[in-house]
Amino acid sequence: VTHCNALFSPITLVNIYAPATASSRAQFYSQLLTFPLFHPETWALDTFPITVSIQPPLTSIEEPSTIEVDRESLIILGDFNYHTTSYAIDNTNYTTDSFSPPIQTDQPQQPAAILAQQRWHDLLSNHLIECTHSKHDGPLLPTFRRGTSRSTIDYVYCSPTLFQQLHSSSIDFMCSQWTDHAILTTTFQFSSSRQGTGLWRANPQLAKNEYFLTEIHQVLDQFFQEPGNSPQTQWDALKDVVKTTARRIGRRHSSWRNRQLKRLQRKRNQLFKRYQNHPTVLRDRLPTIEKLIGDLQQDISIQQTIRAGKLWREQGETSAGYLKRTIATRQIQRTMLSLQHPDTQSSCDTAETMQ
Repeated sequence: VTHCNALFSPITLVNIYAPATASSRAQFYSQLLTFPLFHPETWALDTFPITVSIQPPLTSIEEPSTIEVDRESLIILGDFNYHTTSYAIDNTNYTTDSFSPPIQTDQPQQPAAILAQQRWHDLLSNHLIECTHSKHDGPLLPTFRRGTSRSTIDYVYCSPTLFQQLHSSSIDFMCSQWTDHAILTTTFQFSSSRQGTGLWRANPQLAKNEYFLTEIHQVLDQFFQEPGNSPQTQWDALKDVVKTTARRIGRRHSSWRNRQLKRLQRKRNQLFKRYQNHPTVLRDRLPTIEKLIGDLQQDISIQQTIRAGKLWREQGETSAGYLKRTIATRQIQRTMLSLQHPDTQSSCDTAETMQ
């Protein structure tokens, strides 16, 4: 993953989707540990980055490819399909290397595939940090639901270096019409001196907002009561008045929507922590809250569509990935990569020389 404005060094993102059945899942992790990136000897090396060969079908191309992986810029996330507390092992009990589970000599040897799943979790726990669950007190919040059954099977791990840049994280309910998983959000904060404010555009959805219509009518009535100047001056002043009003009300409405969504997500999480052993209470209270969350998320998705400026439809669905890429393309236009010195005509491309 690279930033369009080179705001941070390239990040290696590994997305895991483990099988749901125990036997297939154990075999999956056993095979995963054979890849060079996840081999214990690789993580024991002092030198990084390393060059890793990726074989099909892990890539979309038929020929093998190689990537350079920096362990300090690594994120491993996805649907692991197991609960991490099932593998909370005291490292002091280890009788082998740090990547192997404790071996009970008085019990039959476990199958190698089962041990591989445990070794996989040990690898993550020893070298990476979980971003979305580590700061929560009490039981882990569920990330998957099916009917009345809920479990915690999704995680986001990152390197300690990236974890220092972690700004916030959350586990939020998603509209039931979209997915049966929660959305795990991690925000990493990087700084840039080259990012501008960009071009402002009014949100056309404000035309359906009764409060905005009332306000803009009052503002326009007051504006046209003042003595007129030249047509060009009056036109520029009119645009400035409309822009100021639209930004003020638009920000207030957007802030209200985000506050409501956070409040409902927080209330839902509190219900899980308080009534985790009372499924009847959860069945009675959760549907109402989840319905309100879903409605707000639908509204936010419409705003993101407007920000992107284009629609992509297939069977009535909106591509979130396409919208995000379109927004990112627009953000590139907000960045000043270099400036030309007015006297020397030389190119200035650093923060110091551009001032």
